[in-house]
Amino acid sequence: MSYKNKGTTIIEMIIYSALLVTIMVALYSFYSQITIQRVNQLARAEIYTNGQRILFDFHQTVKKANSVNYPTIGESDDYLFLNAGATTYQLDDDNALEKTEDGQTFKLTDSLVQVKNLTFTHFGPSANHPTVKISFDLTGRTYSYHFQSATTLP
Repeated sequence: MSYKNKGTTIIEMIIYSALLVTIMVALYSFYSQITIQRVNQLARAEIYTNGQRILFDFHQTVKKANSVNYPTIGESDDYLFLNAGATTYQLDDDNALEKTEDGQTFKLTDSLVQVKNLTFTHFGPSANHPTVKISFDLTGRTYSYHFQSATTLP
């Protein structure tokens, strides 16, 4: 007797299911790795953007300043007073960098980025044209970058 089987056997179903599961797991792994890399790239870009924003604002503000009141020449501290205290830079309670100018306070960093090891250094070459150096670390969830720069008053 000869039987012509129509349809699939249980063994074929198991093989097809195993192949389908393997392909789906491979695709999921591939897309999850791409997503993780994209999130990490965005986190690094956010930290870098915050650092550049701080440095740009710092340079513009110091170049417009008439005097550096604190820290004194040769000293370093974590806050800066310019123009008899009319402009200040300091950290708030959430480790965000704040700038106060003409009575208005602005945050220079986003809420997801923390400023650590902030240091302003006031040094020569002269009292008429002092140089102010800023140095700080920006930390996100998994990344931390160091920034520093210096500007001389006109």
